[in-house]
Amino acid sequence: MSDDEPEPDEQPAQDDPEAARREELLAKVREANKQSLARPR
Repeated sequence: MSDDEPEPDEQPAQDDPEAARREELLAKVREANKQSLARPR
């Protein structure tokens, strides 16, 4: 493996749009959870 090759888990699979979309959704959910946790009840 050459040095200029990205790590397998470093970036989303280009040939799997479903996985990329899932990652995006997960990130959004995590962000929303963080904000709801930070917000005082």
